[in-house]
Amino acid sequence: MQHNPYQISVLRCADQWQLLKAMNMIRRENYDLAISFTHFGSYFTKYCAASCRGDFFSIAGQTEQPVIQLCLDILRELGLKTGSDRTEFWFEDADRLKVDRFLESIGCLGARPLVAVHCGGHYFIRKRWPAEKFVELLLELRLSGVEVALIGGTEDVANSLAIQALVPGVINAAGALRLSQTAALMERCELFIGNDSGPLHLAAAVGVPTIGLYGPTDPAQFYPYHPTRHRYIYKALPCSPCYRFGGGLWQFVPKCSRPYCMEAISVAEVIDEMTGLLCQNRQSLLAKGQR
Repeated sequence: MQHNPYQISVLRCADQWQLLKAMNMIRRENYDLAISFTHFGSYFTKYCAASCRGDFFSIAGQTEQPVIQLCLDILRELGLKTGSDRTEFWFEDADRLKVDRFLESIGCLGARPLVAVHCGGHYFIRKRWPAEKFVELLLELRLSGVEVALIGGTEDVANSLAIQALVPGVINAAGALRLSQTAALMERCELFIGNDSGPLHLAAAVGVPTIGLYGPTDPAQFYPYHPTRHRYIYKALPCSPCYRFGGGLWQFVPKCSRPYCMEAISVAEVIDEMTGLLCQNRQSLLAKGQR
């Protein structure tokens, strides 16, 4: 929300404890309305002394819909209009400049198509496609003349360094850029490929076509909207999905010895989806240019 254009002020709390410390100040403001779009925040709204509130308790029992629709339902329960289901993310020109300098420093001149790849998934390790399959995919992309940028946070650095060592020429931006700068880098990409994690939805929010790799989670709940620009690969094994939004902490306890649902996704499937999506995107851009 840092650079949002809607005149929304932000009270920054680094963690839940800072939020609790800020509670007295929030209560003194006498807000008319408190809204939460997270399960933890749904407890928070109870204690911020607002005369009206909307949270996941307001729509209890509605857990099978896509998460975006669940959040919009919170607003509808309050009688608020929801004009769009598109996600957004905002950054500044300074972030684009930082990305330009980063790419120039590593000799990336923009002559080849650029694809962003995220190999991680910090909070639920079983959502990760095997690292060796990412290596195989990136080698194929490099041979086909595609520039690849590994993106992610500090928790993805070790994994990205290991992959970079096996894939010569790959751009490693994991841990090197802030979130807003990562978004600016994605904006320059023709495509994003990654697991069901934050960067997948960040790419969708800045308008980049995506290919999501799903296993323990249900794409019906977590898949980016507007399927003409986004695709996913999902192996619906008999035990899939083993995680659902709002399903409780027990879901994080491993039930399989290995992530069979993720291992079932082949490199060839990802390349096929990528080829089709890139062709579709270029045809769309060409049609717009002709108009």
